[in-house]
Amino acid sequence: MRHFFRKVFPVARLAYFFLGFLIFERIESVFRINCIPVILLLVAITLPALFGRFNKLLWFSGGVLISAIYIFSQSIISGQNPDRILGLRDWENLKEMSEKVKVTPQDEIRKGFHRSLIQIGDRNVFAMIRFYETAEAIPVLECSPGSLNFRRVENSRGDYFKFLEKYENFYLIPDLNRCKVVSMIPDKRKNFKKQLEELLVRGGLTDYSHDISLGLIFGDSSYLDREFKKKAREGGILHLFAASGLHIGVLIGFVYFLISKLPFSNYYLLRLIPLLVAFCYLHLLNYPVSLSRAYLFSTFFVVASMFFRKTHSTDILLYSAALICIFDFDNYLTLSFNLSYSAVCGIFYLKNPLDDILFGKFKNFLTDNLTISLAASLGTFPVLFWYFHSFSFGSILINLVLVPMTSFILPLLYTSLTLEFLQIPFLKDISWAYSDLLLRLQAYLSDFLSEKISFFREFENFSMTHLILYILIMVLLICLIFAKEWFQKRINKDLLVEWKKRTLSLSLPEKKKLTTLNISVSVILLSGILIFLFAGYNVPSKQAKTDWKSASFDYYLVQSGSRLYLGGSCKYNFQKIKSILQNQICGRKINTVNLESESCLSLAFLCKSSIKKLNYSEDKIGLWKERYPEITFEKIRGIRNAVEGDGSFIVFFRPAQDSLESLIRFTKEGKGRIVLFFPYKSKDNPEDWTKNQKLLGINQDWRFITPDEL
Repeated sequence: MRHFFRKVFPVARLAYFFLGFLIFERIESVFRINCIPVILLLVAITLPALFGRFNKLLWFSGGVLISAIYIFSQSIISGQNPDRILGLRDWENLKEMSEKVKVTPQDEIRKGFHRSLIQIGDRNVFAMIRFYETAEAIPVLECSPGSLNFRRVENSRGDYFKFLEKYENFYLIPDLNRCKVVSMIPDKRKNFKKQLEELLVRGGLTDYSHDISLGLIFGDSSYLDREFKKKAREGGILHLFAASGLHIGVLIGFVYFLISKLPFSNYYLLRLIPLLVAFCYLHLLNYPVSLSRAYLFSTFFVVASMFFRKTHSTDILLYSAALICIFDFDNYLTLSFNLSYSAVCGIFYLKNPLDDILFGKFKNFLTDNLTISLAASLGTFPVLFWYFHSFSFGSILINLVLVPMTSFILPLLYTSLTLEFLQIPFLKDISWAYSDLLLRLQAYLSDFLSEKISFFREFENFSMTHLILYILIMVLLICLIFAKEWFQKRINKDLLVEWKKRTLSLSLPEKKKLTTLNISVSVILLSGILIFLFAGYNVPSKQAKTDWKSASFDYYLVQSGSRLYLGGSCKYNFQKIKSILQNQICGRKINTVNLESESCLSLAFLCKSSIKKLNYSEDKIGLWKERYPEITFEKIRGIRNAVEGDGSFIVFFRPAQDSLESLIRFTKEGKGRIVLFFPYKSKDNPEDWTKNQKLLGINQDWRFITPDEL
């Protein structure tokens, strides 16, 4: 028990200082207490203690004192410059002005979001500007207020837009067609990324291989195809495409290996150079919080090893969290922060106990990765359940395969990029060939495993079944940890040695009984975990609703009442659509099916027991009339649409294929949503269609959306 608490509680005095700093920061943010009385009280307590013995409690109170002073000073600084931020009142006044303003982008806070200086006459204010363009340079603009589109956001529980709080939760989007470009500011990060993309193209990577390689190298899931990204999320492997400890650990290991082969390398260079390269990588990706956490961890470990000091898990957690709170507060306690730290806490505190309880002394590469995946999943489960009301219960097994595979693919990609940059013939071709093979294999496994064993569930509200099972699992695990430590403490060394000797001298039946006892303990815990993962699989979820809607860039499936609308290409989404139909829709009475493509016909007939009418738009489907005489077949003409229960419409429109004239005629009356199916990798977006809605003559009761928003 003492050993467990020693691992959980901080050790260093500085860690207690940061603990006090973080605790007071949370208390102040929740209760909004006055910092001045707190500062005076803490000074009165701390000053007499300075002449006494320094202890951990003193360091803790010192952290609270510094936190109070820091918060008080920040409030003074922000109060002195209230006019430096463009507020809502300023925006309302700005819209009425006729003179043009100058917009100068500065720091990129999030991808595409730039903190920008706006010059309004003689006055300079800051606002958040979003640029959709991905060029290697950001424009300095001269715009009329009418060419700046206003967007208001409400913070979700994920707090992705937490950085907009100081900008009164809104941002502006310039209409580049109506603004004058004054000059261009080179973006070194995007320029470097562009060069890496060119190396990948020169290496021969295309389609899925190209997208996945970009996602892995830059830790950015936006490079992924929408359908693949959705499957990665359902499989619980989206973290592979979010820059984190895996990426920075592989990079540091790769650079360490290269430096170790150089003749001038020594103990300190082997540690400092990889750390410097990792910082450049962190800067290139613009300091995402999960990567910042991993880099701080690496720095603490490296610095401690250089001075031959030991590190403590909780100390490192507190150091890194406090530094992020001070220097990157916009990312502090966001969804990415919570997921990153909860996963690390699970690995730090649960992995070793799981190793001992489940496998004892039997340890190898497979068991080690299994307990890491299990510990991280147990750590992140409350966060995912709170934010998304969903969890991928099969992610433990999927990560067991794909995380080691990614750890092997990343250094191979780094090697291929290096060889391509140096233009070393033959070797680079071999390296790219293996990279392409493994990337395609990863794409196939991600798709296949996410489809087969992800067990992804979404819940309308918290599932008490899983919540209670999770608590019971954690209680059982802690009890087993304490029981083991108590047992070891109660048996003195001599008795333990004698017990081991006696164990060795046991007869074969007695040894079998002892082995059975040890295995039983492991089976009890493992069974509890499996029950937690799979027992509540059929808990009512978001899927148990009256109507069903699912869509991606290449298909759509809508069930409204007794009607089923199925369109697009079902070829690449066959298993997904089949699962939805069998588990969610075909149990209901479906009278009419609206079908677009022959590739979806066999799926539609999964519900053929209740189908009386089938409307089709592709001529080939008409050939099936003789096979199913009991079903009425009718050809669809005009725009494809679905009718919802409230009488509104869902229109499915492909700008590259369908007639815009037909869309305009259909939407002159009525109301509903227009789902835009843009071609793969198209730069079009619904915002542009919305801006031109009046010009097109489309009723304002219609709204343009993407398939993901359906």
